[in-house]
Amino acid sequence: MASMVRLTSSNTPCTRARPRSASRIAMWIGSCCARSMAHRNDVRERNVFYDEGDWPITGKEQRLRQKLYELEDEQSKNRIFWEEYNWYRRSGGIMRHGDPVPANTGNELLRIEVDLPKERMEMFFRLEADRMVNAVLRGWEAQRFTVLEQFFVLQRNDTGRFLEALNGVTGLAHPIYLHTGGHQRDHAFWNRASMLRMYDQYIVPNNATLTLVGDMSLDEARALGKTYFGSLPGTPSPPADMDVEAEPPPGGSVRLDWLEPIEPTMLVRYRIPGVGHPDRPVFDVIARLLRGSDGLPAASAQGASRGVDWQANASSSGSQNTLTMQARAGRDEDLGALERTALGEVERLQREPVDEASLARVRREFRLDWELLRSERGALATHFGSFAIADDWRTLRTHYQRRATATAEEVRRLAERYLVPWNRVIATTRRNPQPRADGNTTSARPAVARKVEGTR
Repeated sequence: MASMVRLTSSNTPCTRARPRSASRIAMWIGSCCARSMAHRNDVRERNVFYDEGDWPITGKEQRLRQKLYELEDEQSKNRIFWEEYNWYRRSGGIMRHGDPVPANTGNELLRIEVDLPKERMEMFFRLEADRMVNAVLRGWEAQRFTVLEQFFVLQRNDTGRFLEALNGVTGLAHPIYLHTGGHQRDHAFWNRASMLRMYDQYIVPNNATLTLVGDMSLDEARALGKTYFGSLPGTPSPPADMDVEAEPPPGGSVRLDWLEPIEPTMLVRYRIPGVGHPDRPVFDVIARLLRGSDGLPAASAQGASRGVDWQANASSSGSQNTLTMQARAGRDEDLGALERTALGEVERLQREPVDEASLARVRREFRLDWELLRSERGALATHFGSFAIADDWRTLRTHYQRRATATAEEVRRLAERYLVPWNRVIATTRRNPQPRADGNTTSARPAVARKVEGTR
């Protein structure tokens, strides 16, 4: 099946909850987007205050837009909505996305997830191959404003505005830190022609990954793939292995003190390599060591930082990733103590080997996570597909093996290399920030971001 990029299949069901007679197969098909997102705009404007209502529009443009809305409303009276979705449902499909659409998007991919009986597998291949070459994209203007509304929801949410600013200062202008819909200002210039051009460029067989989990043989899947996708034209593939190495900017660390009132929270973030890099699996171990009531910060906390619920996680994508520690304080005055505790534990990881009891606890948690994951077909299919987009589906095995055998010396070495001040972002929120910026979604100063002097 030369036209397909990657195909995985299992001859036995990956869930113990359902017997073989269920004969269901969970499917995940995704198109890699973010590896080429960096080329979509030569210049991306960040940290600029914008308001969709301020976009200039002439009277003629307003009349044409209103006419378009009226035509789409008239056309919708004779349209069968979500037709493919209903075909899947009538055929016993279980949709893995809440909306009446079997698709959703991430920073690196567009994914279609369906759980179907085995005897309906050919219908899946036929419908998705037809979607690639014969898609009818109606209601474009309405959908454009649906995505735009996601930005408005984000801007109306206190925490959402803060997290968008945090992402903005974490990776400079790297597209992995943008909203999954792109940048809000893009929607002023978006049109049908550009959407169709992107569809034709990215929704093609050689940019797709198909993951099958269930009682279907590889030969059966190959035959269906060759029948329905084999003759479809492809496009040049995106460059391989992009952005797997974090690129720390030179100079001092970045500090973001948010000036809109939110519950007091402290975050420490470091840039780390993406999935596929040999160092990446060990950061899963470091994140587990730093989080929870039995994590290293909780064990050493004193005073105001005692009893705090510490969160830590390592993001997982093919572009540069982040390791983030987070803790919520009871009072604004306690944030300093939390910050000192977090930075102290990072320094201790650099100086001292982690004790074997802590590593054994982390390995037990990883084993439990895997047992839960492999018992659910849909989650396993999604996980394989995500690794395939980020690097290669085979990376999932090596990633899990690597983190299960990580040593205390490897943890210390990577902490010494990556968890350093010039690769760090510290962010805080307060109930009573000074100066205070209330309701500041489109005004002149929602946050202060500054460089803290430092040298390597």
